[in-house]
Amino acid sequence: MERPWSIAGQNDSNLVAFGFDMGTVVVKLGTDRSVADYNQGRLIYAKNHDMFYANLKALNCSGLVDHQPIQLNAKSLGCVDIFP
Repeated sequence: MERPWSIAGQNDSNLVAFGFDMGTVVVKLGTDRSVADYNQGRLIYAKNHDMFYANLKALNCSGLVDHQPIQLNAKSLGCVDIFP
């Protein structure tokens, strides 16, 4: 991914986010698999056995406040046989 510039985590979770020059990766500690990947405005994430895709460049960001949840228009990529 190039060089990392940011690491973030939460006290009550085992998820850690890494920011790189070319994108972002979220890793669940205890495994080496990522649960979400962000690159050039595209977000791919796993929820149970389902994979989803969202285009963050297409979001209407007017009127958003910091720490406010956003509504993603996610498309299903299908199911996977193994737990991501």
